[in-house]
Amino acid sequence: MDNNIYLIGFMGTGKSTVGKQMAEKLGWNHIDTDDVIEDKYKMSIPKVFEKFGEDSFRRLENQVISDLSAKSRNIVSTGGGTPIYHGNIDIMKDSGLVIHLETSTDILWKRLKGLGGRPILKIYDTFEKFNRLYLDRKTVYDMADMIINIGERSVIQVVDECIDRIFYQR
Repeated sequence: MDNNIYLIGFMGTGKSTVGKQMAEKLGWNHIDTDDVIEDKYKMSIPKVFEKFGEDSFRRLENQVISDLSAKSRNIVSTGGGTPIYHGNIDIMKDSGLVIHLETSTDILWKRLKGLGGRPILKIYDTFEKFNRLYLDRKTVYDMADMIINIGERSVIQVVDECIDRIFYQR
C-alpha cells in the first residue's frame, strides 16, 4: 500500500490527531488540508472563511486535494466538508484509500460546543442544525472505502484499528 490514505469525517472526529499518529507509526508524511491552506494564505481557517467566503475556501480545498492526489505515502487529514464539494471524494478514492472516522452527533456536539475556531458552527449553532448538517454529509462520508467508529476510544486504539484493517484485514 503506497497510495495516500485520506481521513474524512465530521468535525471533531479526530482526523488530524489520528492522522499524525498514523503517519508517525507508518513512517509516512502527514498532511492536514487546513494547515496547507493556512500556510499558503498566512491566516487561520476562520479568517480565510471570513475574508474569502466558504465557496472560495472549498475551491482551495479542492486544489489541495488535486495536488495531493499525484503524490503517495501521505496520511491526509481533511476538513469536515472537504469530501462533499467539487468531486473531492472521487479524487481521493481514485488516488488512495479513504477512511471515514465516525461517531455519534451527541459525542461530537459535546466535544465541540463552546469551542471557538470552527466557522461552520456559527451557522449550525444548535444541536438540531448540527445534526442535520451531519446527516446531510454522512451519505458522502459513507462512500469511503472503510468506516471506523471511533466512539469514545483513545487515539491509539483508533490508529491501531486503522492500520490493522488497512494492512492486515481489508
